[in-house]
Amino acid sequence: MTSNTLALVLTCLLLAPLAAVNAGELKLAAVFSDHMVLQRDKPVPIWGWANIGEKVTVEFAGKTKTTTADEGGKWIVKLDPLAANAEPRTLKVNGLVIADVLVGDVWLCSGQSNMSVPVRNANNGDAEVADAKHPQLRFFLVPGVAKTKPQTQCGGEWQVCSPETAGTFSAAGYYFGREIHQTLNVPIGLIQAAVGSTAGEAWTSESALSSTAEFKTLSGKPIELRKAKAANKGDAWTQTDGDKNLSASLYNGMIAPLTPFAIRGAIWYQGENNANDAVRAEAYRRLLPLMVNDWRRAFDQEFPFYIVQLANFARRGDSPASDPWRVSLWSVLRESQALAASSLPKSGLAVTIDIGDAKQIHPKNKQDVGRRLAFIALAKEYVRNVECSGPVCTGMKIEGDKAFLSFTHAEGIAAKAGALTGFVIAGKDGRFQEAQAIIKGTTVLVSSPEVSKPVAVRYAWSNNPKCNLVNSAGLPAQPFRFPMK
Repeated sequence: MTSNTLALVLTCLLLAPLAAVNAGELKLAAVFSDHMVLQRDKPVPIWGWANIGEKVTVEFAGKTKTTTADEGGKWIVKLDPLAANAEPRTLKVNGLVIADVLVGDVWLCSGQSNMSVPVRNANNGDAEVADAKHPQLRFFLVPGVAKTKPQTQCGGEWQVCSPETAGTFSAAGYYFGREIHQTLNVPIGLIQAAVGSTAGEAWTSESALSSTAEFKTLSGKPIELRKAKAANKGDAWTQTDGDKNLSASLYNGMIAPLTPFAIRGAIWYQGENNANDAVRAEAYRRLLPLMVNDWRRAFDQEFPFYIVQLANFARRGDSPASDPWRVSLWSVLRESQALAASSLPKSGLAVTIDIGDAKQIHPKNKQDVGRRLAFIALAKEYVRNVECSGPVCTGMKIEGDKAFLSFTHAEGIAAKAGALTGFVIAGKDGRFQEAQAIIKGTTVLVSSPEVSKPVAVRYAWSNNPKCNLVNSAGLPAQPFRFPMK
């Protein structure tokens, strides 16, 4: 063997282990895995980590992007906007291959336990799971992890919707995604990041909370003193190094690792926790927009954000006249949700005041929850001719002993069954009386023989109101109060 040959052999032997180490160190963010859905019609960030200075080449759909890992080992490229495609393709990153990749719309499904309630525990769970054969619908379940600092990586992997996988996924998310998929016939990816008994503050970053005087005092502190009960069925909660109701803890552990993944939008079902006291229920109208804008900044996208308003729950109370200016914390929280939705661009509110359960804080009818969220997306984001809201009261005018209430989304406005119920009226003494309500076109006239000079009207203003105002689409009216105080 010549000296040159020997040198070549030695060089190969030395380089072979080094190449193996380099290949092993290259990795992608967890949200990139087999069976995933990439977002259509917008730039798609692909990112991960490698050796400092390592060249990284990303290939997909016949296009190639190249970059170099920075001084921290992170790399990121942006694929050009892609058209929807249900054909399984591969995403290649150097020697890594991600198989069965579709292109469609990706929606983030987040909140507390009513978002994490799985398909198998909702109405007709067994039948729905058996029928869940939608190969173009894909799921990614983010494990429930609280962290004191923002994380770059999370667990989880994409799964194809099937009877073997659908049972453990968010019922509200599944029914939303299924409706969108069946209507548009495009692949849909659903990312579930939800944990039961959690506060909105825990889902908001510390930097966002610290940006306002009202929420700055929460920084790094528990939102409530009571400890959460054992995990609800369907929760993917795992306690690690922080309480799940520390401010920012769930943002750090479950939202930050997803950013800046390209998504079409988000659906949100949370608020029961924030209705525990009057201060937080009222403050939620400012907290929720703060959180939404925080997420939009982190994802670098002004994506749509659709909110599920709290359903009716608990024993029906005494007469509304029993307490002056009676306050229901769930009603205040619902009002906060409605105000947040009306103040944010590209947002919407799914009212569920008619499909709750007096005895169960986790109502099983998640089919209508998902469907109503889908109506909002179809009408607002996909520009389809779909009614997406029940009647919304836009103003009150007092004439004599009557209050005239005007509404939008009021085509075919009617009482769902029997006489119109749910309205109460009060004079200056603040004592609310059951009201007579009569529909005149798109206006409702409210009065009571006990109130000669009305100053205030409320509708569906209790934890579990008896109310039945709907429009021709069968969608329920939003609860409201005039004035708001």
